[in-house]
Amino acid sequence: MHDKLLMLAGVLVGLAAAYGRYSRLKHQIPGGAPGRRSVFVAIGLYIVHVTVGLFIILAFSGSGAQSRPHVVPLMIVFFLAWILFGAIWLLRLVPRNTPLPSLIGDRFNMLDAALLAGAALALAASLVSFE
Repeated sequence: MHDKLLMLAGVLVGLAAAYGRYSRLKHQIPGGAPGRRSVFVAIGLYIVHVTVGLFIILAFSGSGAQSRPHVVPLMIVFFLAWILFGAIWLLRLVPRNTPLPSLIGDRFNMLDAALLAGAALALAASLVSFE
């Protein structure tokens, strides 16, 4: 019960913060209404991306995570790599006035490959039993 209330409070704080930023964002986004629409679509896709990452963590950690203490740090590594990968794509999709650096601006490069490889290796290592 306490966990559900804490999660609900987190969601409400996140929604309040997003609403507070909306009025400021709508004047700063280039491209007018189509630019705002593309920003909100990109943010929605990022929220879906984060949610998929959470479901992957729940699916791979399972109920036996207490008997496998190595799983928790690996899931943290996975989630950090997953979040960074999504954040880089969010930066690429949002319209802007200035170009991104080439390390981030290129569509698929070594940074993307390294983050995906880190996430995949963390997931694979979490499945290995060290007994």
